[in-house]
Amino acid sequence: MENTVAARLVKLRKILGLNQGQFASKINMKQQALSNVEHMRSNLLSTTVRLICITFDINEQWLLEGIGDIFVNKRSAEEREFLNIYNAMQPTDKKELLNYGEYLLQKRALHNKSKLNSESEDDSI
Repeated sequence: MENTVAARLVKLRKILGLNQGQFASKINMKQQALSNVEHMRSNLLSTTVRLICITFDINEQWLLEGIGDIFVNKRSAEEREFLNIYNAMQPTDKKELLNYGEYLLQKRALHNKSKLNSESEDDSI
């Protein structure tokens, strides 16, 4: 069991598949500052704790005390991977991906609507 915030932070980073630089950049922290926390040379600020929890959907009580589940919303590995990829994207790429997602949802809705219409026509014959 990880009995320090530093050990839980390392575990979290490894679960997320991020190196120190990647993890640090996602929470607007310098890699060296994160290294200092992980090696217990400094402590996390409360604002940084909250940012980590919000950014990665982490249970604050787990991060600070080791109590409870790691993730607030238990996402699948696939969902976490998607979010990690999304978080690493440039803002313009994120917007393009969101637009594409909306397009796919609209396409699916149209497909379902036409399928329902064709089924109701079959019933009336």
